Amino acid sequence: MYCIHCGATNADTSKFCMQCGKPLLAPVTPPATPSFPRSLTPVAQAPQATPPRPAPRRRRWLPWAAGALALLLVLGIGTVALARTWLHLGTNDAAKLMPADSPMLLSISPNLLQVRQMQKLQAIVGAFGAAAQGTGALPSDLLEAQLDIDFEKDVVPWAGLEFAASVVNTGQQEPGLLVAAAVRNRSAAEKFMDKVRDQLEADGQTFAEETYRGVKVVFQEPGASGEGLAYAQFNGFLVVGSSLDALHRSVDAAQGQGPVLSKDAGYQKVMKQLRGNRTGYFYLDFVRLTEMTPQYEAEDQPLFNGVQGVGASLALETNGIRLDYTLVLDTKKLSPAQLAALQPLTSRNQAVAAVPDDVLFVASGYRLEGIFDQLAAFLSPDDTESFDQSIGELEEQLGINLENDLFNWADGEYALALIEDPAGLMGDQENPLGVAVLIEASDRRAAERGMNRIAVNLEAQGGERFMDETIAGFGFRTITDPYADITLGYGFVGDFVVIGSSRLALNELANASGSPLAKNATFREAIAPLPEKNSGYVYLDMAGLVDLFYRQMSDTDRRDFNRDVRPYVGTVRAVSMAAQSSGNKDDALRGSLFMLLDQDAFK
Repeated sequence: MYCIHCGATNADTSKFCMQCGKPLLAPVTPPATPSFPRSLTPVAQAPQATPPRPAPRRRRWLPWAAGALALLLVLGIGTVALARTWLHLGTNDAAKLMPADSPMLLSISPNLLQVRQMQKLQAIVGAFGAAAQGTGALPSDLLEAQLDIDFEKDVVPWAGLEFAASVVNTGQQEPGLLVAAAVRNRSAAEKFMDKVRDQLEADGQTFAEETYRGVKVVFQEPGASGEGLAYAQFNGFLVVGSSLDALHRSVDAAQGQGPVLSKDAGYQKVMKQLRGNRTGYFYLDFVRLTEMTPQYEAEDQPLFNGVQGVGASLALETNGIRLDYTLVLDTKKLSPAQLAALQPLTSRNQAVAAVPDDVLFVASGYRLEGIFDQLAAFLSPDDTESFDQSIGELEEQLGINLENDLFNWADGEYALALIEDPAGLMGDQENPLGVAVLIEASDRRAAERGMNRIAVNLEAQGGERFMDETIAGFGFRTITDPYADITLGYGFVGDFVVIGSSRLALNELANASGSPLAKNATFREAIAPLPEKNSGYVYLDMAGLVDLFYRQMSDTDRRDFNRDVRPYVGTVRAVSMAAQSSGNKDDALRGSLFMLLDQDAFK
């Protein structure tokens, strides 16, 4: 029987693993080759002989060891937590160790439903790790190079099922930092920290010990650069603080001697908006963050004033990675106009049926005037005058009044799309892209009048005239710059006014109904995890865009790209995003971003 927790082989009649002691759920035949990446060698296997390590050289970077070690722990222990949870179930207990006034928390704590997906995604992590090998950029490389720490031997044996990092208010000018890693082997974790301490003391740092509320605390004695780090084990976690005060606050919260973040109303409100099926999450309290940073001029940021908290969660789907986000609003600090401008309206998403399926990028939305409303509603007093001036200049250049000649008919959907165009963006062949704009017209006659006014004004400015032209059976008005060989045009296709940066772009729009993006298999797969009721989509064909620019590269650039970039972007097929529409009384904004991955990454 094969233990899914540590990888050890047990007798078929065993109920518990002889190596790690965890229950054996069902008989499993071990694979011919264990599926663990090299960095995840099961702790039960016999250690391989390794050549003796050279004696560590005297390090001269240690005057700032406190901050460096805290950063290394964030990176190193975080990676360990991810690695160990590849085959385990995480918890969500770190928030019980953080003071309630902590303005920021990052937690990696996958739930049961995420475990299988994490197993499938080992190939991706393996590819990223292989690309970074030898660069010194991996957390394990940093631990080994700077602290003479062997990741596999010194960290993996004790690292548990959750990792978290939090900013904490210590009453000082600079905020503190707390890093907490769940511990499954207390003695191994203590041995690890003793090894770190011995190395730092060998380089001239001094440590002392104390007992605080019954907890043994080890702390770096203050030096010329100020307070040093402090660490302790309690409540099943190894907690490292950037200062002794920061660690004391964590002990207080854990023992009920002060308010704790997990019971804070603001924290709970944000977390309630996020999906429970997640690998980890991020929490930010804007109010407390501004209180900790008095230099921040909140009165000049109306939007930030109205945001009470921000949350984001990461989840692994069967075909990619989904990021959900939420903004919890303080409705008492926002005007009715601001609240109305923030609420996403529900789109019928007809614009994605009016663009061709080979677009490289598209961003669609509902109600064009809403963009201007959002800008105007959240401008600071100093920026309002310049914004009004910019609107006036735009109206003068177009020869129209936005309210009377555009917004009165452009009250439906709109979209901006990029397509491949060998002629280049505005004639620049080094950027082989074409631009297409679609605006749904609720009143065609009003739309014709508005577009004609713009055309007349452009003719007066440039000296060239718009010509009537038929493209793919649709009537367009086009204008050509004879010196730059650039053709612009507009016309009506279905219910949309379409504007293209070239004849190719106009032709693509005219023929879009035959092969629309809305029916594209990759697009449909990419938007499936997004909110069904939304205000529009953002979609990026990553594979197509990478292929386009790869074809423009020289042989040397291609070699560099294949070595340095493709390992990171090669598995990404598409990226999509949508904001969830909500009612006027809703005090939270939500949305999702999804990264569609190549199925080879799941094999």
